[in-house]
Amino acid sequence: HEDNDKYKAVVSTQSTGRYKLLYGLNFYGADFRGDGQFEPILGGRYIELLRSSKPNQFIWHLKASEHSFEYREPSGIHKVFYPSLRSLQKRIEAAEKFKIGLAIWEIGQGLDYFYDLF
Repeated sequence: HEDNDKYKAVVSTQSTGRYKLLYGLNFYGADFRGDGQFEPILGGRYIELLRSSKPNQFIWHLKASEHSFEYREPSGIHKVFYPSLRSLQKRIEAAEKFKIGLAIWEIGQGLDYFYDLF
């Protein structure tokens, strides 16, 4: 597709336009309900969900490079995606590989240990 070719040309290690790009790192997550609706969640709410739901496993999604867990409420099953050190590190490595900048969305809304990566 033509747009993909333009994207590849910009992020190519041969491109001179890479310095104009910023890779967005989200410091917030998303809580998806079974009906397809979702709400953004910040660090405090994420910790509350972990304490109340006590998930027995986290799933690593290779294609999305993100972790998730599920919990159940009377209204149905929820799937929560939230950044982890691993997911953030993957994004930082991609930015370094392509020599592009980083922009943090919702700085201060994530978990304190996120800053250990910088």
